[in-house]
Amino acid sequence: MTFIHAAEVTVHGTASAVPLLSLLPVVGGGLLLLHVVRATRVSPATAAAWLRQRNLPQDQRTALAVEAYLRRLRWSRVWSTGLLIAVCAVSLFASAGWISFVSLPFLLSILAAEALAPAPRRGRVRVASLVQRPRSFFAPRLALTASRLAIAVGAGLSAVGALVRESSAAAVHGLVLLTGLLALELSLHKTVSRALPDRQPDLSVDTAMRVASSRAATAAGLLFGMFGLAFALGAAGVSDLLGRSGSIVVGQTLTLTTLAALAVALNLVQPLASWSPREGE
Repeated sequence: MTFIHAAEVTVHGTASAVPLLSLLPVVGGGLLLLHVVRATRVSPATAAAWLRQRNLPQDQRTALAVEAYLRRLRWSRVWSTGLLIAVCAVSLFASAGWISFVSLPFLLSILAAEALAPAPRRGRVRVASLVQRPRSFFAPRLALTASRLAIAVGAGLSAVGALVRESSAAAVHGLVLLTGLLALELSLHKTVSRALPDRQPDLSVDTAMRVASSRAATAAGLLFGMFGLAFALGAAGVSDLLGRSGSIVVGQTLTLTTLAALAVALNLVQPLASWSPREGE
């Protein structure tokens, strides 16, 4: 059986060291190339497919709006991935801590795409609401709660590892988790606080974009939180407190939970043919 933990790989009982810095250009470079390819392939056909999957009307104006949205989203993912790879390299040199550049860029790119979204056409009738929508308005509530909980618990355990075990890697990991939580909350805030178009089909297309952004942010936050929680458990020395049998139980539970989170995340990023607000919101 093969296990990989930190910088050591054990294959059939034989251990050998694998420098994390040697993995960074391979994994990071491959991921960055994938994002660049996806960003450069955005075209009117991509926008038409996006609209068709969501049963939305296809005209020139809505297709251009969707194409611009996809370009913002995917190119933001490119620069955020490149930035985090660089930060990860610095962190490995300074504290031997590994910073996530897989799921965190998805959160940052959604935040950037929503923050850079252009204002809708000036409404014929201006309407203001005194009731502010909750950040979970466009997001699946249960999955979002799990995302927030996993990130918060992981940050707390990282703080324990930094303070009690004096681990600089745990401190860096905790800061990264808090950064991810902030990016998640700001992304959701932008999706509910932007001005709405006042006419169709602009309103339907804009709502579909907000739903897609919120669900993708929740999916990224869920995976980010679960993997962050797994590292934080080790940083806090939970296995030392539980003993061998307890560590096995926690490890197996965490593995199954992470697989379930992966399945949920994959489901969240699938296009929805229709969407309606929850009752009472």
